[in-house]
Amino acid sequence: MKITAVICCLVAAVAVRAESKVQILDPALLREALGDNARVSFVAKPLPHMRVFKEQSPEKTPDAFLFNSGDLGLSRKGYRDKVDCFVLLSPDGAVLSVILGDNKESPGFVDTVLEGNLLKDWRGKKDGDEPPDTITGATFTSEAVNASVEAVLDKLSEIKFFP
Repeated sequence: MKITAVICCLVAAVAVRAESKVQILDPALLREALGDNARVSFVAKPLPHMRVFKEQSPEKTPDAFLFNSGDLGLSRKGYRDKVDCFVLLSPDGAVLSVILGDNKESPGFVDTVLEGNLLKDWRGKKDGDEPPDTITGATFTSEAVNASVEAVLDKLSEIKFFP
């Protein structure tokens, strides 16, 4: 119990100092998509995001960009409340990975989404592509994930973030 309280306080302290949610995502979660040497650099404009590099030097073109639907005010409502999604995109705007972020959904619904293929089925999709099918047993949560990811892609298209 005490350890949990200490961890919560540490996370809260980091979150207060962070400008955005993408700054507090554990880089280990990016390793599956980008390998062990992934490095990140925060950029506040035109929208808050992380530039992700596969190699040590952040002097070259980023290998990916990480956005959070909550940072952009684009998270959509699930069964209980809004569902944030971290969206990792390639330099051409294709989804590399989707990671479930802050949410107040029932743990059972979240587990159903995480155990299903919804997040994996986003890989390779771009703005305008059909979203993956929702998951039976977690319809509201999976619809919120899809809508949050689509909203991020739409916003990036709107501001012409990718060529």
